[in-house]
Amino acid sequence: MAEQVTQIHSPAAHSAPADALTAEQASAVAWLAVVMNAWNRVAITSHYPVGP
Repeated sequence: MAEQVTQIHSPAAHSAPADALTAEQASAVAWLAVVMNAWNRVAITSHYPVGP
């Protein structure tokens, strides 16, 4: 599901989440993926050094 949020150009991104999650859980997973992607992009564009 996180990859579906990341790869929004993919037609699979618009498919429903697995039946194992409630709507609230699916929403939480989607928001976590959005936040992680945002911070990753900030780190990449600011050339944040990665530690060992």
